[in-house]
Amino acid sequence: MKLYHTSWNEIDRLGQRPLWFALELEHATEGWAKTDPTKLGWVYEGTFAGELANEQDPAVQMLFSDYNIDIEEYVLALLANPTETEIMSEPGSYLLQLMGYDAFQYTDYDPRDFSKDLPSILVFSPQDSISGFSLIH
Repeated sequence: MKLYHTSWNEIDRLGQRPLWFALELEHATEGWAKTDPTKLGWVYEGTFAGELANEQDPAVQMLFSDYNIDIEEYVLALLANPTETEIMSEPGSYLLQLMGYDAFQYTDYDPRDFSKDLPSILVFSPQDSISGFSLIH
């Protein structure tokens, strides 16, 4: 699956730190790349190959429930744009990785219109699950 990442800094190569990705190019180019008119966002494309957990999947919801982790609180924590350290210290992130998931898809706000929602994907270790990562805009 093709994914798109917007960054305020040029990325030479992917590392182990978590990164957010959009599912559609317009979300990255017309959304995140233009949220700050004083900066030019770098937009990258890559192909995700890994295990993806989805907040809407009943099996993922049950997993969180079985471990007494509130999936809604986890999503709210992600919506606050936490640092990579904060992401990795979240019990939900730990649980998903422990269970073999490489990424988590959840509903985020649309940067083009904050009253709307879009799916967003948090990839825990892009170096391990994103291939063909390249600058496209």
